[in-house]
Amino acid sequence: IIHGKQFKTKVLGNETESKFLGGGFGSEHLGTEIGIRASIKRKNTFIQDLNFFISYNKFDSVAFRVNIYKLKGRKPAENLLKENIIIRLGSEVGKISVDLSEYNIVVDDDVLVSLEWIEKKGNVQDSILVFSAALFNSKTYMRKTSHSKWETKRLGLGINVTVKYE
Repeated sequence: IIHGKQFKTKVLGNETESKFLGGGFGSEHLGTEIGIRASIKRKNTFIQDLNFFISYNKFDSVAFRVNIYKLKGRKPAENLLKENIIIRLGSEVGKISVDLSEYNIVVDDDVLVSLEWIEKKGNVQDSILVFSAALFNSKTYMRKTSHSKWETKRLGLGINVTVKYE
């Protein structure tokens, strides 16, 4: 007799799609990162996809690197990804979903999932990128360079991950 286990699916992070309140990277420099803490409740939790909501985008094209950091205490530490996951967008707005299933990312503890701004094209002075945000979401983590200290902001940007677990 074979019994198939049913996996539960859950969204972790901020699900806002508001166009009235927004926030961005806090710096126009490449290498700036923003992210959210994903509270993992079960061992062997599979990260299926990453979702974020862009409410305003005036760039011709942008690119982000996805990073997933192990937390030491409440601070991001080691990047768990062994290969680069790059997201390239044009001037899209709305919900962006990135399938991460092919990377087989399995975590046992809380992680920080971030977007690192690695490329932008367009008239930089006139260009703006705004993520949907909400006041009562979980905090947003940000840092200005890969060697800067992480800060937290009360405004919760619309970034989340879909996870599966037994």
